Amino acid sequence: MEIRSAIVSMVGEVRGGWTVAAAHLGMTYNALRNRVYETKGQTLSYYEALAIQELSGTTLFVEAFAAASGGTFVKLPDIDKLEHRAVHEIFSDVIVELGEHMKEFTVATADGVIDSAERRSLESLGADIQRKFALMQACMFKMYCRETSTIKLPVRGVANG
Repeated sequence: MEIRSAIVSMVGEVRGGWTVAAAHLGMTYNALRNRVYETKGQTLSYYEALAIQELSGTTLFVEAFAAASGGTFVKLPDIDKLEHRAVHEIFSDVIVELGEHMKEFTVATADGVIDSAERRSLESLGADIQRKFALMQACMFKMYCRETSTIKLPVRGVANG
């Protein structure tokens, strides 16, 4: 989904639609529409898009933004409420889905070419696997690592050591 389509869909999810979303942002209905549809060079800031996303109760904006950046957005569950066996279940699901992906790839390439429908299907399966794998990793590290983060950001002008 493109970013603009995601924003339009999010506004559609807001109870009261465009009018309520606009009021929430402190603008008129027309001002919101002009920004979303980029009329006369107007634009909606990503802060405003995130505000609409929060109001809509969806993750459509960040999903579209991640896709436009070549990535995948993964909404994490409340990890503190997960049980240890859940990580193993997610891991098993990833392995099963990876096997399904391989089967579909094998069928799609039997003729030596992946057509557009096969590509869409493989991309969809791949995105699902990426999301589930990222979820598994996040849950795994949250449950089994003592430290909260392994990423060390450099202090300005000083290398990590």
